[in-house]
Amino acid sequence: MSVEVRRRLSLSIAVIVIIAAVWAKVRLEAGAALERAEEFERVQYTRLAITAYRHTIRWYSPGSAPVEAAVERLQELGDELRGTGKVELALECYRALRSGIFAIRSFYTPYEEYLPSLNTAIASLMAGQEGAVLGSANEKKRIQHHEALLGIDRAPNILWSLLATLGFFAWCVALLIFSQRGFDDESGRIYPKAAARWGGIVLVLLAFWTSALALA
Repeated sequence: MSVEVRRRLSLSIAVIVIIAAVWAKVRLEAGAALERAEEFERVQYTRLAITAYRHTIRWYSPGSAPVEAAVERLQELGDELRGTGKVELALECYRALRSGIFAIRSFYTPYEEYLPSLNTAIASLMAGQEGAVLGSANEKKRIQHHEALLGIDRAPNILWSLLATLGFFAWCVALLIFSQRGFDDESGRIYPKAAARWGGIVLVLLAFWTSALALA
């Protein structure tokens, strides 16, 4: 086995080990957070349990059983609290689940299927709270109003977000090359052609990066 092959193999193993270590850390933290949430719920510290369940969700990794359990339990707990007339706690529960789902979204949204029912439940409870002050008239319109607001997706554009990320890394690489090829390290002398070429590339990539950020 050549030195180059061994080097690449060692690098691949190192990358795999790092990824596995990060995944294990996230998975263990999710499990610990879920245990805390279940213990808080067992002793009837409902608000602390809701917070701990939301914290569990934020330790998301694909296929994480603790996160899935926390999502399901927050939905069930919200329904139970709503059924017993504990509107404030039910709202906290639904909002915790909704914010937890949004907190873990990337180029896709895990547990996205929960959002429509959550929006409806939150809108209904909020309209009911307003009805206690304003009366029952126009409750349906208030529900529709809240659902419309909750249904607005403010997520950044995925394509432009990815392009902005790539643009940033490309700009960093170009800046490094510019510093190496445009100047002499010892004398500080400028190489006009190389400096102009790579300086132009740096400026173009900077413009691309900032434009992609604005469009994202």
